[in-house]
Amino acid sequence: MMKSRRSQFIRMASLGLAAGLAIASLISLTSFAAERSRLPKGTDILHYFIRKELTRAEGETNASGRLEINQNAQGHANNQRLELLVRHLEPAQTYHLLAWMGDDTNATYIAAFTAEDDGDLSVRYRQQANGHGQGLGHGRLPLPAALDPVSQIRRLEVANSSTQTVASADTATPEKLQYLVKRRLTNQGVDLDAEALLRLKANNERARLELFVIGLDGGTNYWLALNGEATAPLNTDALGRASYQLLLEPSLQALAIHELAIWTSESNVVLRTQLP
Repeated sequence: MMKSRRSQFIRMASLGLAAGLAIASLISLTSFAAERSRLPKGTDILHYFIRKELTRAEGETNASGRLEINQNAQGHANNQRLELLVRHLEPAQTYHLLAWMGDDTNATYIAAFTAEDDGDLSVRYRQQANGHGQGLGHGRLPLPAALDPVSQIRRLEVANSSTQTVASADTATPEKLQYLVKRRLTNQGVDLDAEALLRLKANNERARLELFVIGLDGGTNYWLALNGEATAPLNTDALGRASYQLLLEPSLQALAIHELAIWTSESNVVLRTQLP
């Protein structure tokens, strides 16, 4: 059942992303290529925040709540937070937290929790930059290894003692989104001189992707590939430089991009990165 829902989502995301690209603004930033022979310095950055209202499962009359996920990574710092609040559960009953990470089709069991006498259940995980969770604050728990990194969480479910889902949250469609990625793509060995810098910024209203590339073969046709498919042509100038800007519509399509790469015309991967 879960595999079917996930496959359906992936198909819808792919179709939606293609539609977004079809109406996107894809323009060459010639001012960048005019002078730039090296990419700007700086550390990789990831800022990821979502808030999602829980979906009540069929048969559960009152369960409600919200999920918040936050990851701020820059240089050696990597602070992560997950907060889950569920209301109107059976008082003093045990519930189980399950997660689907990345491209996993199977759930990972996280932990068991007991609802309060008023039927509320709150889970607060935190991991500081040192990875050991010191200084978490009152009522917070160290982030389980299975949830690290939190930006890879695709779905969370709360199940009762009979393994029936009570409430769930899919992170692909949050009510609130703040998302920023700035990083260099990883060279795959096809062309050791090639470098690229990615900037992706998105919220619920707008999303923009910018790509700056140097060190490719001059006057050559390449491809920008998203999620393993050639999506847009990338043509270099005489010095092997290129730069593109892409506006995604709707903005939540930014969360559907899990891999970005630059391919040669023969589909050899020159540079790539996983997202988020």
